[in-house]
Amino acid sequence: MPVVAWVLSFAASFAVAGLARYLRALSQTGFIAAGLVGGIITAAGGWRWGLVLLTFIVSSSLLSKIADRLKPDHDANVARGSERDLFQVVANGGIAALCAIVTLVDDNARWFIVFAASLAVANADTWATELGSLSKRQPRLITTGRAVAPGTSGAISAIGTAGTILGAIAIAIVATLLAPGEIDRSTSLILAVVVGGLAGSMIDSFFGATAQLQLYCPECREITETQMHHCGTPTVYLRGAEALTNDAVNIISILAGAFLGWLIWAL
Repeated sequence: MPVVAWVLSFAASFAVAGLARYLRALSQTGFIAAGLVGGIITAAGGWRWGLVLLTFIVSSSLLSKIADRLKPDHDANVARGSERDLFQVVANGGIAALCAIVTLVDDNARWFIVFAASLAVANADTWATELGSLSKRQPRLITTGRAVAPGTSGAISAIGTAGTILGAIAIAIVATLLAPGEIDRSTSLILAVVVGGLAGSMIDSFFGATAQLQLYCPECREITETQMHHCGTPTVYLRGAEALTNDAVNIISILAGAFLGWLIWAL
């Protein structure tokens, strides 16, 4: 790709990231990370890849803003708030960016499938979180069915599960419409991306309910994932593996969903 195209790709990416920052969907570090990740994906993968990524960014940001308006305490119930930081951006978009980079040396259709499936996982998980926060009923742990507080990792609800399905389908449809010419735009492509997205999101919930690091705020008596709770109180260790933070679980689930999506498409 010509140098001018690379410059334009990064300029467009930082413009979108800047808008997301203005809308408070990204933190300061998240803005930088999103601009770089988006620039890499668009420059290395091409405009088709960039538009699939844009679908994820726009839809997840809009849902977050809608949830904020409909439920004033939404931001407090979302484990780390509505603003994505550097680690969250890399955890959700890092695999997609890596796929784009690989195409520079291996221009194979499979990387677009892996890319699309990885974003389907991220989108499904995000839609589930945002829509799930609007549920009027307590969510339940995916492993035991026990009712838990809103925002608890590994908890699911009817509306959140619907969000998971719709989020994966949204990416699958856009990816199918924008798939490169050498990829057969058929139901098999949609199926691969949707199943990969759903499986990855379910894996994320399972790890969230079992092994993911959980911290506790002694002041608010709430389970959280941050070292400093939104009330300003330092949190203490509750359970889970310290290495399995929310970002680590996101990476694992996205890798698993992306691989499964590619496997279904290949078979």
